[in-house]
Parts: sequence; structure tokens; C-alpha cells
Amino acid sequence: MCAAHTYSLSVGDLPPAALILAQSFMLRFCRRLLGLALQRPEWSHAEHRRFLPPFKRAVRTVLLAVHRERRRSEGGMATGRPSGSGDSGATLLEHLSALPDELLMHIVGQAAYPLSAWAPGVRARRG
Repeated sequence: MCAAHTYSLSVGDLPPAALILAQSFMLRFCRRLLGLALQRPEWSHAEHRRFLPPFKRAVRTVLLAVHRERRRSEGGMATGRPSGSGDSGATLLEHLSALPDELLMHIVGQAAYPLSAWAPGVRARRG
């Protein structure tokens, strides 16, 4: 198992077949995490599949929410804020949806690291 991971499995906790399956899963996860840590690829649509599932789910959620907010604002639907409130009452989502796509993708890419933020049970070591 990878040393950074805090999950531990005991033979008494699982039947042998389930323990083997769990150990196999953990080994694949650790290899994937180590590969990302060593290569540190820049996030992009093309590289998205290589990243950890929690990060991919978060990216999907943010991008879908931004898309929905852009469609809502293009359609002229009410924001629920009093008229004349200006940007002072704008939500984070409204600010994100106003960004150019290139900048939004750059921000998403920056959020990919540190990997420990997206890997359950993995703690970042401080030097």
C-alpha cells in the first residue's frame, strides 16, 4: 500500500476475496496518485480523465453550474437580487460565469493541486 494513505485493512474485517479486491483497488489508487504526483500534468479537457474522481466530480459540478448561470443570465431571468444592487451582491457563481472560458479553465487547473486535497485519507507533508 502507498505510505501516504491512511486506510488500513485487516484480514478479520473482510472475507479473503473481498480483502484481495480491496487491496487491488488500493494498489491501483496509489499507483494513480503516485503517477499524478510525479508527472504533475496540467489540467485540461484532454487530461481530465487522468485526475482523481473527487476532483473530476468537482470540476463537473462547477462547469455545469457556470453553464447554467450563463444560460440563465443570457435569458434575462431575474437573479433574485434587488434591482440596482450592482455587483456588490453578485454571487461567486455569477462572478465565475462572467469570466472568459480560458481564465475559468486556468482556475480549474490551479485547483487540481495539491493532490492531497482530492485524495481521501491522504495528508500533505509539510517540509
